[in-house]
Amino acid sequence: MVVLGRLLETWGDQGFAQQITRAQSLLRRRSRALVAAVRAECGDLVDFAEPKAGLFLWVTLKDHMADGTALASFPSGGAVEKAMAEFGVVVLPGRVFAPFAADDSDDGCSSVASPPATHRGLRLSFVGDEAAYSDACRRLRGLILLLCSQGAVQPPGA
Repeated sequence: MVVLGRLLETWGDQGFAQQITRAQSLLRRRSRALVAAVRAECGDLVDFAEPKAGLFLWVTLKDHMADGTALASFPSGGAVEKAMAEFGVVVLPGRVFAPFAADDSDDGCSSVASPPATHRGLRLSFVGDEAAYSDACRRLRGLILLLCSQGAVQPPGA
């Protein structure tokens, strides 16, 4: 709060409003760039709704997987982990970003709750440099297609 207070003192109301406008413009541009890259490189493999705000694009694999679980719930050294390393892609299912809920285990730890349908899928960030989006989406496509060929996930329409 101290840092925010100092920024507001330095910027003033007008400066703060300008900073928000710049951030919105940057994120809007990056969102559109990621949507275009996903559409171009993975459009036949994934579904998504264009984000209206935020920092992420949520995608789901078409017709053949309810969420990204098969891409992330694997034993260490398993086929999915090796494929991710080969393509330089790290994938976590959307459910790991869902709110936590207490579980009944003896250790008193919390576990991830079942996500609502809107949290199913893969979360792609558009906060990075847009120049990397096409390559990242090509690598994600390669990973998905390799896993389909290995039977780790079912191909679209299967």
